[in-house]
Amino acid sequence: MKENKQIKTVTRDRASAYARAIQKILPKAMQVADRFYLHQNFFECIQKVIQQNIPDKIKIEDEIINEEKPMDQSDIKK
Repeated sequence: MKENKQIKTVTRDRASAYARAIQKILPKAMQVADRFYLHQNFFECIQKVIQQNIPDKIKIEDEIINEEKPMDQSDIKK
């Protein structure tokens, strides 16, 4: 990279060592997270929101809602 000072954008993973090295060698270059890490960051954010807003256990009542009686032959119209 030292010989390629014309580089304007660098795609990298989340390791801070890479960030520091790129900043040192190419201080004007924009650093961009690669697609894998964009997805990983997004997933971690969604997971955090879900964990904060949805309880670990959801109680479901043991009853039938809108229970209908079984039809007998007199209910059938001919």
